[in-house]
Amino acid sequence: MSPPDNTGTPESVKRSSSFFGLDLSPRGAAPRQLRRTLSLSQGLHVVSPEKARDEPSHLAALDVDCHTCHAVEAANAGPGRAKEVTTFLGWMLVYLVSVVSIPMLWVALWRSVVRAPKASMPQAFIFWCTGGLCAYYYRSVVKGRSPQVMRPILVHAELFMCASMFCTISANVASLMHEPGERLRDVGFMLVPEQAVDSAWRPLSDVLTIALPFFMAGYALLFCTRKERSQVFVDWFRLVAIAYLMRSVTLVLTSLPGPAPHCNPKFGDEYDPPKNYIDILTRLGPLYGSFNTCGDLLFSGHASWTTMTLLICLRMTRHMRYPRIRAACAGIYLITMMVFAIAGRKHYTVDLVLAVIISSLSYCQFEKGWRPRAAGPTSPRALAKLGAGSKSDFPQVV
Repeated sequence: MSPPDNTGTPESVKRSSSFFGLDLSPRGAAPRQLRRTLSLSQGLHVVSPEKARDEPSHLAALDVDCHTCHAVEAANAGPGRAKEVTTFLGWMLVYLVSVVSIPMLWVALWRSVVRAPKASMPQAFIFWCTGGLCAYYYRSVVKGRSPQVMRPILVHAELFMCASMFCTISANVASLMHEPGERLRDVGFMLVPEQAVDSAWRPLSDVLTIALPFFMAGYALLFCTRKERSQVFVDWFRLVAIAYLMRSVTLVLTSLPGPAPHCNPKFGDEYDPPKNYIDILTRLGPLYGSFNTCGDLLFSGHASWTTMTLLICLRMTRHMRYPRIRAACAGIYLITMMVFAIAGRKHYTVDLVLAVIISSLSYCQFEKGWRPRAAGPTSPRALAKLGAGSKSDFPQVV
């Protein structure tokens, strides 16, 4: 059956390429014919409640969840969808080169320029400046040619990298301040047996922490539009960066005796704290998965990373059925990671619990942007949007 003719439809019904931002909760089962009609169209926005009663077409009464529409549209896209996802991945790889150049230039500055002999320091500085200019030019070209909806991903990824580097430097300072000693009394250590140093389960907490963002990215690639997907990545980079900035402040305030075996000199040669300021500034092991620092405990980066990612995953899947089951699965995943972190003696229990609390509260405050939600909008444009949106729960089509 062909789609209904929209001739004479009021201007409040517009065509769009996505349903991003619409909150259309299903209150009844739509007929199969209407679902097919909606999937064939390019996305019809729902009119406001005031004009719904005057709408001659039955499409005005259609109330279908936006993510369901996305699933139908994605299923019918075929090769076009695959091409769009491939293009998105290609741009992400291009962004990755620009983001990785930040720590590379930082390490090269201190190790190849500052520590270079005086005779060769000018040449090393010239080479470093040349590399920095090339990286800047590459970033400018990439940002100018990339799709506009994806440009915030590059900016937030760079901010995330800078926050991660700052947090790593703070962890190095904490390692320098660390003094090996007896483990503190901990309820988690009393309840959870310690894993052996050579146990195959010991890296599981790290694996659970690192694998979760890949699940988030895979889901966003398969079931989200480009605009929604870009927003997911932007939010994740921003929220984790904020958590890392707060963590970098608390790490250096109080030095706690590290409970991990490698933080004990009796364990072997793995206890290798920084020896000078060059080591503090250039040891970026946590950025590529080498967690050998000591004293960087309060609060846990494992739990912060996992909590933020799980909250974003729950937000992405909010259109799915059984929300309590999904929330329970997320809680079980988080608790499992924390139990294995305690079993490996990588953190005290207080580190993990505080990380969950701080990350959850930070998510509530910074989910929509860098400005805390409690501050509210301050610009006239934001206040005008807020006033316009308060009249109706339905999106205003312009």
